[in-house]
Amino acid sequence: MDDESGGLTLATFASSLLNTLVRLTGLALLGIGTWTAVNLIEEVWALYHDPARPTVEHFATAIENASHVDRLLTPKHGIGAEDTAAPDATGASPDARSAVPAAAPATKTEETFRFSYFIAWPIVLLMLLLIGRLALAMIKIGGELALYDVQIRRFAAGLLREVARNR
Repeated sequence: MDDESGGLTLATFASSLLNTLVRLTGLALLGIGTWTAVNLIEEVWALYHDPARPTVEHFATAIENASHVDRLLTPKHGIGAEDTAAPDATGASPDARSAVPAAAPATKTEETFRFSYFIAWPIVLLMLLLIGRLALAMIKIGGELALYDVQIRRFAAGLLREVARNR
């Protein structure tokens, strides 16, 4: 194909294809970033209304399973915590106590202090901030890519003005 005939050349076809791909990528990033930001706002709003949501509880459980920080910081209570060789309040020896059937341990109805829960909150907040930052970056870059042609034309016009001014 001849360049002077005004027909479609390989360079113009490649340029228009690249422009289209860049714009579609920009629109995809813009959509994903907006969707992520909306979901993030919904999650933050839900955490504001219900701070005891399972989201933080899942992180606290994962932290406890990995580090056992709650078990390290919680004092020992219940069976096995006392010295078995010492006589009890009635003065009976450990052998005499073992002959008497043990009563079923009382179930604890009170909540214990969970340090992992307090560790989980900053982690959740930092993750929400990180996701928000990434969503804003996707929206910004997606918008720039969607307007790719406009920016390139503005850059080319400024470049031509600068070349004309230097002559």
